[in-house]
Amino acid sequence: MQGIVSLLDDPYAQIVHDIWDELKTKCGIAGTQVPQFPHFSYHVAGRYDETLRPLLKKIAAGQKTFKVNTAGLGIFNGGNPVVFVSLVRDSALSQFHESIYPILSSTATTSLAYYEPRAWTPHITLAQGDLTPQNLPDVIRVLNDRNFEWEISINNLTWLSDTNVITRYDF
Repeated sequence: MQGIVSLLDDPYAQIVHDIWDELKTKCGIAGTQVPQFPHFSYHVAGRYDETLRPLLKKIAAGQKTFKVNTAGLGIFNGGNPVVFVSLVRDSALSQFHESIYPILSSTATTSLAYYEPRAWTPHITLAQGDLTPQNLPDVIRVLNDRNFEWEISINNLTWLSDTNVITRYDF
């Protein structure tokens, strides 16, 4: 899978890496570290064609750094739960997402419907993959007393694969 994301810069990238390490040590959760780059996603697809590269560059050239706020922990429940830091989906973030979504979709194969504007839940993943309903309570216990109300500066649009950054364009 590939995605169009904004990578987190420090200190938040380091905070997320530290949480991933702690969850691995205390709960045996290691699946989150693929991809190994703390981020939130705008669009995810099987793959994108190369026509995306100049489009991303143009979007980034016209965009200014902006801030996003987080609002605590969230859980996508079900047989394969996901624990995440929830981003506040304010009007500015929604408008940015809605403006780039059609461009991203036009270059993608097998887009995931979770990222369509009407369904999009922006988030920073903390635990997934080997997270199960059985070990979910342990993860929540580890994370429960932390402050997840962050204000993060977003300064990039990045094409990411499961294993590497394909290209990053800074604003």
